[in-house]
Amino acid sequence: MKIEQQANRFHSDVEKILADLKDATQEQIPELRDRLEAALESARDTGSGVFDNVRSAARSFAGLAADNLCQGRDSACDYISNNPWRAAAVIGAAGVLLGAVISRRN
Repeated sequence: MKIEQQANRFHSDVEKILADLKDATQEQIPELRDRLEAALESARDTGSGVFDNVRSAARSFAGLAADNLCQGRDSACDYISNNPWRAAAVIGAAGVLLGAVISRRN
């Protein structure tokens, strides 16, 4: 069941309990309290499940991002190790361009 459906069911359950409470006798109040506690427990379980799912997805995403960053770092290190002069030329060109941009601002 979707979260929205569960929230709507909880809302309608609480509204029904409140409506029943208006006409309830003293003997019916414990039964209404039990129904309300059951509805709250169900909502709590649903919220906990949603939180667990979101936390799990976030951990999975973080792990994937970390793996991709490590692969990128390893690729960059391999490229620099295999092509040191080309890497030095790229870094030097970037330095010259950055220097030109900074000097134009002043």
